[in-house]
Amino acid sequence: MGRFHYLPQMWEGSIKLGDKMRIKGKKLFKRAAETIVFPRADGDIVFKCGPVTNDEVFLSLCPKPASYEKILPGGRRVEDSDNPAYKKKMNDWANKKMHWMVLNSLSFTDDLEWENVSMDDPSTWGLYEQELKDSGFSEMEIGLLVNTVISACGLSQDKISEATKRFLAQVEGVLDVESSPNIELHSTTSGELVNESESDPQE
Repeated sequence: MGRFHYLPQMWEGSIKLGDKMRIKGKKLFKRAAETIVFPRADGDIVFKCGPVTNDEVFLSLCPKPASYEKILPGGRRVEDSDNPAYKKKMNDWANKKMHWMVLNSLSFTDDLEWENVSMDDPSTWGLYEQELKDSGFSEMEIGLLVNTVISACGLSQDKISEATKRFLAQVEGVLDVESSPNIELHSTTSGELVNESESDPQE
């Protein structure tokens, strides 16, 4: 059985998030891992899904397929992105990248071990799903687990949309305050608060 640990080398040589970049003078920090728990009679199963922000290790193992070319009349060479063989290679490459991301995100889980997956062998990465099934996880549970990975990696469109709406709501609130008329209230002899512009006599 191959023991699978988080790969620290995937961060080596990269700029640590927050060391250089700031927004409004505030340092940026890495996203925290997200936790998902599956209830079981003999004890809950806890997965920690961490952010994966560096794909250097993946690209060293699986370089992106080179684009195909076609020759047009006159001898001019252009990229042939519609070539069926190229499309198949890109699809296989994208699937491997997704599998690699899931495995690296799940590696934040304490003492996680895989039976048939080897991070040095890209041909085994896609076997994690069958291992989960063999361990009693349903299709729905595997889907929830992968969705948690996607969320931890900051790829959840719902979360991005919610954050964008919060930001826009804050901006609109500030604009409403800045654009509202400056109305000064004062009290009448009866103690009632009135708008000063309404209390001035009309000529």
